[in-house]
Amino acid sequence: MFKNLRMLRHSLWDFDRLCAGIDPDILECGPLIADLLYLFLAYSFEIRSGSINVLDLEKFSNSSSFAMEFSKSADDSDQKFQSIRKKYPSLELHEELIPINVWITFFSTGSIPSEDINLALDNSKYFRSESQQPTWVKCWHSFDLSDEEFATVFEQMQQEWAQKHYTNPGEVMHIAGMFIEHSKSGLYEKSVNSIVKEAQAYIDWLKQEGHIKPISDWQREILDSRAYAGLVFNSLEDDNFKALLRYLDDQRRRALEESYPEEAECLLSLVKTNPDLFLHSLILSNNKENRFYRTPILNYIDRNKFIAALMDAEPSNRRTVSYTFAERYKFADINKELLSELSWLKEVYALLEKEVEDRKGKISAFSLGRFILPHFSVGIQLLEKVKV
Repeated sequence: MFKNLRMLRHSLWDFDRLCAGIDPDILECGPLIADLLYLFLAYSFEIRSGSINVLDLEKFSNSSSFAMEFSKSADDSDQKFQSIRKKYPSLELHEELIPINVWITFFSTGSIPSEDINLALDNSKYFRSESQQPTWVKCWHSFDLSDEEFATVFEQMQQEWAQKHYTNPGEVMHIAGMFIEHSKSGLYEKSVNSIVKEAQAYIDWLKQEGHIKPISDWQREILDSRAYAGLVFNSLEDDNFKALLRYLDDQRRRALEESYPEEAECLLSLVKTNPDLFLHSLILSNNKENRFYRTPILNYIDRNKFIAALMDAEPSNRRTVSYTFAERYKFADINKELLSELSWLKEVYALLEKEVEDRKGKISAFSLGRFILPHFSVGIQLLEKVKV
């Protein structure tokens, strides 16, 4: 352990900030908060001392790595984490309590996703006897149940599955993972193949009913595909379960693509109402609104409607909107994904040239030629380079 009072003080301050986002009812559970503090201090000490970086926290949640014993065949990375684990003999570091991506967010940015934290803690083993805890969560903690309790809870979960009681994809994946695990262990009579088919049909139903929400590329990057609600999926190493995760991801991509026409209409409205948001939605930046920086969503915007909206906007707003197209295509790697927008840009450029001709002798024509058209021209030239 570390003998550094300053490190301890700063870690306790951080833990106090974390607790400020936890529901009071959860804070009253002494054993949970004690274990959470112990886990928090272990993470904090190792990060602050430089033993690990924030992204290394994911290694702690890999229970299979902790099952290995030290051996000459283990690489340096494995030995390092085994060595760290030995500092905390009474702590199960693979029991995250809070999703590992939330831990990473907290230690890297200081932000506190209270909703995710409280959901995870509510689903922890400390509240498994609470009547309001979902059936699937009780079943996830099956190793803490008696034979009779498990039989009752598992039967109830099967009934709820058959009745389409669950509408959250994360919950559905948890149950599918448990079904696969218990099928392989002889606790569930259905075969793995039939479970996979049922799970795929369930995911199709979720998609049909609108329960699978579109997830953008940047959201997908931070999504924890190993867990939901603070609990790691069962059967993570099973190829069938991995295939189900990919199937769900495909459905999320389809939901995203199907949302493009509606999203395009929203973008079109921003041309007049919020040009800054239009800009930040379409360019690569550290702004959280940059949802479409690598998505060819402009193809879903009607060219004539775009020109009408642009010409109806305030002159200063026109310049902001047009600047978007000089910035959007600055990165060649991303442009490969945006190349399909080239024809859209060229058509818009031609329509703008017509506006200049129709407005000849007016200040708007001069402004279009001097400040607007050049930005579109830059975008066209950058995409043309990728095409070549």
